[in-house]
Amino acid sequence: MYQFCSSLACFWLVLSLPAQSIQSTILDYNTREPIPFVNIGILGKNLGTVSDDAGKFSLEAPKTGWNSSDTLRFSSIGYQSVDFVLLHEKELPQSIYLKPVTLTLPTVLINPKKFKRPKVLGHRNNAENMVFYFQSNRLGTELCNLIEVKKGSYYLKKAHFNIAQNKFGPLFFRVHVYENEAGKPGKNLLPRELIVSSELKSGTLSVDLAPYNLVLEDDFFLGLEWVKTLNKGNISKDLQFCIGLGQAGGVFTKSTSQAQWHKIDKRVMGFQVHLGFYVEGAQE
Repeated sequence: MYQFCSSLACFWLVLSLPAQSIQSTILDYNTREPIPFVNIGILGKNLGTVSDDAGKFSLEAPKTGWNSSDTLRFSSIGYQSVDFVLLHEKELPQSIYLKPVTLTLPTVLINPKKFKRPKVLGHRNNAENMVFYFQSNRLGTELCNLIEVKKGSYYLKKAHFNIAQNKFGPLFFRVHVYENEAGKPGKNLLPRELIVSSELKSGTLSVDLAPYNLVLEDDFFLGLEWVKTLNKGNISKDLQFCIGLGQAGGVFTKSTSQAQWHKIDKRVMGFQVHLGFYVEGAQE
């Protein structure tokens, strides 16, 4: 009888989870200051969000409730990630603390005179009649494109993103530069956050990369992540990026924070696509 009651209690606990939403505030462990734009989401699932300027967030539970294997991850550049197994948590603490980490990146001394030849890497497609969209309307949704590097070393100066049409309104993005990990986006190569805002209606959104001292010899990915809502529009319908066609493509999308990367290729689209994302730099 005791075993039956214990099982019934566990069963009731699992059934009670669907009604729970998750909300908390994310703070720096040392300073106790809020951390904005932290990626928050269930690992491998299209369920997540990004913290606001005050470090606060709210995440609704799915209709089916939390699965026993659902792990909620908090991650941000410069901090140790924190995981919660939701089935083991009655509720999240009111404040979640992330510990800063010292990034062990190699010191790179840049001598601009060494890089003499201007070079453009990526695709400067700006045709407004061929467009692509974010694949989700959730904070943390992301688009990125493979940037092929030919022989030699390249000093990255500026990143450019061609926008065909913006009916969404003011934009607030995080820029990412990822290493190429077996053909998909891997480790973020930027040592700190790169946030950009714009009200551009169409044309090229340009971002300065020179302060980050990136010198690359291998293919990499250039991405844009939506991290802040400044209006009530639908970003997956109202913001269009220029694309081009080619024999090989390297466009990846992510629905929200902590979701899996999904490659867009001709099996899905019927052709290979290139986003109008490119980098201005210099070669030795």
